[in-house]
Amino acid sequence: MTPTRYALIDATAHDTQDRFAGLAYRYVRWEIERRGLEVVSPRQADVVLVSAIAAPEWRSVVRSLKAAGIRVDRERRRQMGGPAVVLGGQAAMAPAVFDSTVDVCCVGEGKRFLAVLLDRGLEVAKAEVNAWVPGESREVVPDDEFPWDAPPVLANDGIVRIYASRGCKKKCLFCQTGWQMLYQENDEERLFHQYRQLI
Repeated sequence: MTPTRYALIDATAHDTQDRFAGLAYRYVRWEIERRGLEVVSPRQADVVLVSAIAAPEWRSVVRSLKAAGIRVDRERRRQMGGPAVVLGGQAAMAPAVFDSTVDVCCVGEGKRFLAVLLDRGLEVAKAEVNAWVPGESREVVPDDEFPWDAPPVLANDGIVRIYASRGCKKKCLFCQTGWQMLYQENDEERLFHQYRQLI
């Protein structure tokens, strides 16, 4: 059996070069490569993993898929034999917006979902509690297991990021960050270990 071929698209980046990709894209790429799997172009892929930062910017997902030569309409893509499209990132917190476009949304953090997808396959990943599958009516619970063990990532602004916390302690009514996810802090020992390694 041949391994599943994965492609990555950062729908938020305005440039298709890897060096302009966001942190979620880089994390997913690291997870794929550390398993010895290959990242291919979207037209060669069995599964296209798309990250996007905001559901109101849903057109960026559509635009990115079109630019990569992937059919945007999910049903048409299935009939014509195109790759499955998996959406993750902040945009997937409002998954219904993407029902006609994607095959599954990873709602919340993607650590467990991604591990299941890469190790056991798409159909098993679709059964995860945080997987929104268009047409299903089961409850979907956002995952809050952040990948604290991921290596520091060089962001497209040239700064290396390590994570001290996730979310926000405040509950400002104008901002979704404080109420959408549980506030969490990184383990202090792990944080300083990463910091010392960078120095």
